[in-house]
Amino acid sequence: MVAPAAPTEPRANGTAKDERKGTFLDRAVQALKLPASSLVVALIIGAVVVVGIGKNPFDAYGALICGGLAIGCPEGINPAYQLSETIVSMTPLVLAGLAVAISFRAGLFNIGAQGQLLMGAIFATFAGVYLGSLPGIILIPIVILAGALGGAIWGGIVGVLKATTGANEVVTTIMLNYIALYFEKYLVVGGPFQLPNLTSTSPSISDSAKLPHLLPASGEVFGLPGSVFRVNLGIIIALLIAWGFWFLMQRTSLGYEIRAVGQSQRAARYAGVSVRSNIIVTMLIAGALAGV
Repeated sequence: MVAPAAPTEPRANGTAKDERKGTFLDRAVQALKLPASSLVVALIIGAVVVVGIGKNPFDAYGALICGGLAIGCPEGINPAYQLSETIVSMTPLVLAGLAVAISFRAGLFNIGAQGQLLMGAIFATFAGVYLGSLPGIILIPIVILAGALGGAIWGGIVGVLKATTGANEVVTTIMLNYIALYFEKYLVVGGPFQLPNLTSTSPSISDSAKLPHLLPASGEVFGLPGSVFRVNLGIIIALLIAWGFWFLMQRTSLGYEIRAVGQSQRAARYAGVSVRSNIIVTMLIAGALAGV
């Protein structure tokens, strides 16, 4: 008499689950391997440079970690304030990074995020100054959209040149960076947007155009007056836009077309994707992201 075999289905399901987990972990390790190794190499090179000028690299990196991550700060330095300043500085970098990232996904080298950001700042400042009488609930979205428009125009110029003439986007974006920079100088250094009797200063945007702070301005917060903390709603907007970027690239037909163009323009054309229009649209989106 043969004993019945033990059921094997649960083990099979568990094995499949373990295999899926292993595959996910493998992908995560592979994804982190290159940036992690790059970080280590950069830290080593930085330490060599610091030693070369006669300083202690541990002190330098300790100050870097304190200023950036608010970890291990010496007595007298408020970690909460350091973290607040990190978030403020990080916000435009997140958006500029997304502007570069979407271009890379389309096979384009967008070196013009700086110029697109500057044009966004110019457009946003004009909106914040001349429409300053509007209430904040209306004005803040207008200012953000104005910034996006300025950046989109600057990025769109690159996209049109690339799509219609084949102009190298590395060259055109770098040139447009300088044009944006000197246009800004023209406006505020003795130009039409300079405040009277002040040098290199434009009018300030209306208070109702400024993003609300995340911490209360009155009273004491983390041992300091609340007014010194500049962290504001911008970081929330940046994170929402980052999620929207992921959704666009992974869950929409436009994102699929952008990725297809970036992997192979010939294959994308064969699949019926318009390479020219996708190049223009990609640079418009990239410019808008930096301009925000």
